Amino acid sequence: NLYTTAATASLCKALSDPSDEVRRAAAKQIARAADARMTRVVEPLHKALADPDAEVRSSVMSALANIGPAAAVALPDLLRVLTN
Repeated sequence: NLYTTAATASLCKALSDPSDEVRRAAAKQIARAADARMTRVVEPLHKALADPDAEVRSSVMSALANIGPAAAVALPDLLRVLTN
């Protein structure tokens, strides 16, 4: 269950893994499950907007969109990613 603190903590930690594949998998899992209840992942997702891998950034953007208004803090950086 991705709504548990342990599960989200593990996935958020994986967002900063040295492996592109691990970061991609974590970001995709978070994006699949993300909804307004997952506010604790907003900060790690916000940081992951700067990931060098486009696939990670894409999944992170989807996750933030799925979280909705609670992810508004990431909006300026999200817009910067979209315009670059």
